[in-house]
Order: sequence, then structure tokens, then C-alpha cells
Amino acid sequence: MATLFLDGPAMNVSLNLARAPVFLRVVQDQKTQKWDALDQIADQPKDDEAISMYVLDGDVSYGIACSRDKNGSHCRRFWMAEYRYYSQQPTQEELRDYDFWAEWTQEQWGKLRDKPKGIA
Repeated sequence: MATLFLDGPAMNVSLNLARAPVFLRVVQDQKTQKWDALDQIADQPKDDEAISMYVLDGDVSYGIACSRDKNGSHCRRFWMAEYRYYSQQPTQEELRDYDFWAEWTQEQWGKLRDKPKGIA
């Protein structure tokens, strides 16, 4: 199991994340319709991606998947979390602006009644 989006534009989409922040921008490529999450701090949306904003819903856990091939054993950690579409969506332009995003998420954090614990 990976990270699941429970509602909104990315409803029932499942992605593998390297981080599970409380607030997460999720993008959909308008040409290929593929989904991705901007879960890394330096991640930026591409011009042809539509952005939706999600908030962590509940606890985060992780799993470890291991496999073996001709080069040996390989293990990776993956986050298991669920996200809900955030009702107060900034504009697409605002979601593309990293400085706005950083400030806005701090403001929204103060407004949350139940503060989930993300994994940075």
C-alpha cells in the first residue's frame, strides 16, 4: 500500500512518496493525465500540470519492500498515508509560487483543529 487520495481530483489515486508532509501539492499532467506529488522540498510544478492541494488525514506509517535481482538485494521504505482534498484551494498561480506556498502552509497549520503529524 502507498499513499492514497480519498477525494477531490485525485480521488483513489495511489502514489509512492519520499515524504508525507501535512500539506501536499498533487499535480496532474494535462497531456498524459498522469499524477505526481510534489513531496520533495525542492519539487516544483511544470507549466502543463494542474495543481490540487491536499491535507494529511490521520497517522502516517511506513513499510519496507525488498527484492532481489542479479545485483543483490534491494530494500526501500515507502510511506502509507491518506490525504483529503483541502477545501481552501489557493489559485493555480499561487500554488506555483514556492514562497507563497511556504507562507500559506504555515498560516493553514495554525487554522487546523486536529493537527496530524506528517513525515518530513
